[in-house]
Amino acid sequence: AAHYATTANLTSTVTSATTDIYAGWSGQFNLSHGPCGEPEDTPATAVRPSVTQARCTGDYTLTTPSFTVDNTVGVDYYVGATKVTGTVNAVAGTTVTVTAKAQDGYDLTGPATFDLVFSANPACEKPGDIQASAIAPSLTQAECTKDYSLTTPSFTVDATVGVDYYVGAVKVSGTVDAVAGTTVTVTAKAQGDYVLTGPTTFELVFTANPPCEKPGESHVPVNVCHATGAANLPYVFITVDDDSADFQGHLTHRNDPRPNTPADLIGDYTDADGVFHAYDGEITGLDDCGQPDTTVIAVRPTITQAECTAAYTLTTPSYTVPVTEGVVYRVGSTVVSGTVQAVAGTTVTVVAQATEGYQLEGPANFTLVFTANPACEKPVTPPKASAVSPVFVDSVCLPGILGSSRLASYTVASTVGVDYFLGDVKLAAGKVEVADGAAVTITAKAQSGFILEGVTTFTHTFPVPVCSTGSTGSTGTTGTSVTTPVEVVTEVMADSAVLGVKTGQTPAAASPASASAGTLPQTGAGLPIGISLTGSLLLLVSGGLILALSGRRSAQRQA
Repeated sequence: AAHYATTANLTSTVTSATTDIYAGWSGQFNLSHGPCGEPEDTPATAVRPSVTQARCTGDYTLTTPSFTVDNTVGVDYYVGATKVTGTVNAVAGTTVTVTAKAQDGYDLTGPATFDLVFSANPACEKPGDIQASAIAPSLTQAECTKDYSLTTPSFTVDATVGVDYYVGAVKVSGTVDAVAGTTVTVTAKAQGDYVLTGPTTFELVFTANPPCEKPGESHVPVNVCHATGAANLPYVFITVDDDSADFQGHLTHRNDPRPNTPADLIGDYTDADGVFHAYDGEITGLDDCGQPDTTVIAVRPTITQAECTAAYTLTTPSYTVPVTEGVVYRVGSTVVSGTVQAVAGTTVTVVAQATEGYQLEGPANFTLVFTANPACEKPVTPPKASAVSPVFVDSVCLPGILGSSRLASYTVASTVGVDYFLGDVKLAAGKVEVADGAAVTITAKAQSGFILEGVTTFTHTFPVPVCSTGSTGSTGTTGTSVTTPVEVVTEVMADSAVLGVKTGQTPAAASPASASAGTLPQTGAGLPIGISLTGSLLLLVSGGLILALSGRRSAQRQA
């Protein structure tokens, strides 16, 4: 039997029947048809994924690149063996291959492979935030050369992009001489729009000079009696090192405070420059050199430390060498005089030496210690702020309503740099309702980073108004009708603990004419509202207060 609702498009053959086949016959037959085969797949086309490259946002942060896979009917997308859907994060500077595959029952048409190229991250450095790193200066210590002379210690500052180097307030570059046995502090500072990362302070320790005496020589300053060859002054005392060329020709003819050696003849000699000296004569004692040297005392140099001026600039430290007869002062091999600039945080050793014809007595070495630069940053003056007086509004009687008043209040302003307090409670800006008769003290305080000037305390006592209740008194007699128009005001009521007792202000008494007439005035577009003691009575047991209120209908009846 056929198993299809229709045999259209099927090639079928009747193979047997229970009776002859003719038009309109009724009977059974067997229908044989060829195989159906597989149904044809539905075509589907893959869509190329969309690419979102990395970008630099307005706040200088890099976004993550990504690609978005289309939700295509009949198609799945893969990266390698991983099925991907929706938006997938990628890596800048890479290429991702996405492969499309047909789902069951679908036949893929068109491209099936998509190479997604992600460009490198764009530049995204915030202006002014270019990073730079300081490099520690290199040290060269003092050394003793082959000819037994000392080199000068030094340090070399690297030429670093975005970085300047300072010793105290002095900018340094290249190779800078130092003093043996001292410590120099080098500070790195960022240039312009650069920001420093890593260490910014470098302590450079220079060791003391190494031993550098030529073997057999002592470098001891001595006074010697020198034969000049002049008739008027044949002998003078001179001060030389006992290993110098000037001393060679004097042999053992030394006269100084130390024990004298036996007198001897002065012989010929050739100095270090190759100059030949021929001397005759015999030194027999101190008197042969005439008068002895004059004794002098070296004076300690004075120190001026670095200071911060009133304009917040650092002065350069210095020392002043005194003018002393018969004395010269040296730092290392350099003669110094007058005022000499120094470097904060270092130590300088000044050595005094006697000149010809003088003999030094007392200290000859002076160690000058210079302290580090004092703090000298200009203080930032906080901005000033002034408190605004709160607006105090006293309670007032409501017109036309006996014994009723509008609540008292105060309003705190929103002020830059100022907070307002009621006791220890910080007040928010806005209106606060209070009870009649309350005394309020509001204190203004500066917010962090501000200086408060002007009035800071505001005190106000809210009066208790006396409003008419309709009874005999200063405002009239019982039965008086008040016909003042009423402005209807809607306000948010505060908690009873804040409000206290609500009272009002006595309204103005009505004229006799209006009282006797008993009519209510019209208020224009609004409704006429009157108050009459002939209206309904409300007895308040707690206060014995009677309010007579009449509406528009009562007024019309009286009219």
